Amino acid sequence: MHKLLLVASALAISVSGAVAQTSSPREPLSMAQQRTIGESITNDQATPLTRVNFSLAIGGIVPAEIQLRPLPKASEMPAPVQGLNYVMVEEQIALVDPQTRKIQIVIPRWRGQDAAAAKKGGTVGSTPGNAQ
Repeated sequence: MHKLLLVASALAISVSGAVAQTSSPREPLSMAQQRTIGESITNDQATPLTRVNFSLAIGGIVPAEIQLRPLPKASEMPAPVQGLNYVMVEEQIALVDPQTRKIQIVIPRWRGQDAAAAKKGGTVGSTPGNAQ
């Protein structure tokens, strides 16, 4: 009887683990989508937070005292981020489900010069005169 309970428990755990692995909150974003979203948010002139008391990771919960902002030009955003809000923390952007306050996607901030450097294959902050 004890072995039967162990087998049943192991089976229940493996089935629940399989369900958890197959349910993904959002599809991954391409680098171009991340850049578009990051530039739009960075250009929105929101001031990034510098100190937070929550984990800036997928699945983390943004505390109620932190204001979530709507995505700029929400109608032009890619499908995976439709309906999400955001919070900026230093050089990171967390895309958050406003109902649950759960972080769905974390991307870097992008600025116009970052995008131009990425297109040219250069590094952020490099200038033509600094090449050695």
